[in-house]
Amino acid sequence: MSLAAGTKLGPYEIVASLGAGGMGEVYRARDPRLGRDVAIKILPADFCKDPDRLRRFEQEARAAGALNHPNILAVYDIGTTDGAPYLVTELLEGVSLRERLNSGAMPSRKAVECAVQVAHGLSAAHDKGILHRDLKPDNIFICRDGRAKILDFGLAKLLTPEAGEATATHLDLLGQTSEGVVLGTAGYMSPEQVRGEKADARSDIFSFGIVLYEMLSGQRAFAGRSAADRASAILNADPPDLLSSGRNVPVALDRIVRHCLEKATEERFQSARDLAFHLETASPDSEASAAMRASIGNGKKNGMPAVVLGMACLVIIAAALGGWWYGRRPQADHRDVTFLRLTDFAGLEESPAFSPDGKSVAFVSDSTGSRQIWIRLLAGGPPLQITHDGEDHLEPRWSQDSASILYFTPPPEGNAQGTLWELPALGGSPRRLASSMSGSGVSHDGKRLTFFRLNDKQMELVVSNRDASDARVIMKTAVSFSFRQPRWSPDDSKIAYVHSSDNWADDIYIVPSAGGPVRQVTADNISMSGFAWLADGSRLVYSSARGSTVLYLPTMHLWTISPEGKDLQQLTFGDSGDENPDVDQDGRIVVSRRRMQFDIWKFPVDATPAENVRKALQITHQTGQVQTPTLSLDNREMAYLSDNARGPALAPDDSALYYVVPLENLNGLLDYELRVARPEDGPSKLLTRISGKRVPIWQGLQPVISTDGKWLAIPLDDGQGTNLWVASTSDGKLRRITDFGRKRTFIARRVSWSSDGKWIFAAVGEGDSDIVQMEGLLKH
Repeated sequence: MSLAAGTKLGPYEIVASLGAGGMGEVYRARDPRLGRDVAIKILPADFCKDPDRLRRFEQEARAAGALNHPNILAVYDIGTTDGAPYLVTELLEGVSLRERLNSGAMPSRKAVECAVQVAHGLSAAHDKGILHRDLKPDNIFICRDGRAKILDFGLAKLLTPEAGEATATHLDLLGQTSEGVVLGTAGYMSPEQVRGEKADARSDIFSFGIVLYEMLSGQRAFAGRSAADRASAILNADPPDLLSSGRNVPVALDRIVRHCLEKATEERFQSARDLAFHLETASPDSEASAAMRASIGNGKKNGMPAVVLGMACLVIIAAALGGWWYGRRPQADHRDVTFLRLTDFAGLEESPAFSPDGKSVAFVSDSTGSRQIWIRLLAGGPPLQITHDGEDHLEPRWSQDSASILYFTPPPEGNAQGTLWELPALGGSPRRLASSMSGSGVSHDGKRLTFFRLNDKQMELVVSNRDASDARVIMKTAVSFSFRQPRWSPDDSKIAYVHSSDNWADDIYIVPSAGGPVRQVTADNISMSGFAWLADGSRLVYSSARGSTVLYLPTMHLWTISPEGKDLQQLTFGDSGDENPDVDQDGRIVVSRRRMQFDIWKFPVDATPAENVRKALQITHQTGQVQTPTLSLDNREMAYLSDNARGPALAPDDSALYYVVPLENLNGLLDYELRVARPEDGPSKLLTRISGKRVPIWQGLQPVISTDGKWLAIPLDDGQGTNLWVASTSDGKLRRITDFGRKRTFIARRVSWSSDGKWIFAAVGEGDSDIVQMEGLLKH
């Protein structure tokens, strides 16, 4: 079926033909209802009698329609014309990856930029149980803005649930490929596809490896004169060595490609998410930064190279890089820098701590609904949860013999003066060590504790015996916002801690453990997220938003500085945040690696919170932070910024002013009063008071009034994540608008109402962190 320009196809008007492929003809069309151009794919009439082609077309529509990701072609509609089904998608401008590769290999940096996006798109599809099954350069599109899009889930197959485990969240795609049926494109299939065996997500990873090989080398990974030759090569041969291609391919990328192309599925990357992670850490930008980072020494003449990072995921970075760099070396051998993800839970993993024997990492995870203490053996195996009481626990620290873990439990309400507990590392009954304190550290000789406590409006830094007896104050000062994370130096002669002077403007300070003058080490005056001493006490490694222009949820990077406040150097770079570092005896660093992505969403307000989330529409698709959406009065245009200042909300008729008054506790925490001032009422009145625990300090509280003046929209934290709430302007009563369930969400501080008051626009970010080990950044 060929359609001329001007032909009507349902509500769409054909503009021009864009080409044809094995699955149909593609046209540019106009949707007059929304005033936008779209792409329409029509299955040729000659093929409409082929049940297999029809089934595969239906699969493409249903699979792609279930996906909503910036790196997957968006499906808008489906219909039929003269018995032929058609698919309506977003219109892309750019070139296919096949067209790009026709002119030769891509530079490594560009190849990785594209590959990372494709891996994220595959991960999103696999998370919904959908395979692509025909990944190849023809099915990857590079838009003019550089964004990569995966096309044609025409061979998509729903991952079959285990018997008895089918749920309503699994799509019921027809025509699932059975064993013995070969689908895919010769030269890009996995070994299991070639053999007609049942395939899973790791099949797409093999095909991804073939594509990445071709992007880096400009040559087919599995060549041959016929499809049979190419299939035989996939089963029996390895592609030519990338490192010998003359393309200057980084060693780390070569390793990733070969890991994707393992013949046995269990030897490949086990998920596209892990694949994306390794690509990001092995990118040329990452390697260049690694060359800069790999200069720090731990001062041990016999120190092994290693670094561990723990974040929303826990990661270890490792490398053998030798020598202090101090910014003088133009280049370091980054090939030995390695990253090892230790955790991959849903939600946040944070506060990792190495055991003194170097065998384990303790960390905090909220995957069960509250922050619990977990242990992960570095030799392998699943993490072990050792607390199970449902309360929130923070800052695990090991005893010197690695036999027990100390941790802090804040009170459910009130200030942050909580309880210090000790628990056997293999689990058991916790023992209370101290109460009415916050933050803690164990001396390296294992005999003493240090912690902060509030006493008569004074903040005290205390040193005591291990059982909290013989407590002695070594530093006392007027309460000034926040004091946290006291850490003993390796020789136990000094204690470093973080102090926030105002609004989370953090810096590190040091005081002698026997008492004495306090000395400021850093001058960042911005948010920090943990620090650690190197094993010989010669330097500190800390997480800071230094250099960031984002006022809330800034990206943290690792820095290092001497205890005297000299020779500041940056260790990590990029979009991921590295937080809560700990360093072991060999210089490995473990951190919590956090990634944030904000996009603008449109939420209805008239249904239940869960339904409001289901009915929400995503407005923007971009990695990074987009915030403060503001809609024009005619609902046709939107402006959004990277940040904005706080301010009051004025009633539409100028009759009232609504504003927030932050009230600081003695402990430095803030509660918030939402107040209203009306000229006829005299002094302002309290509408409602909101606990500071529901308002992250980075977010603040900035109410936005509805167009009818009846509601104030505010994002509030519910413990697991942020949701939209509205407060009545008449009585201050709060009503919940969204319910994201267990998903860890963040909402930028300012939202916007539509002119009819039926929708709220908000920048919603999804956060995840894992524990990551880095090895090789620190080496003397």
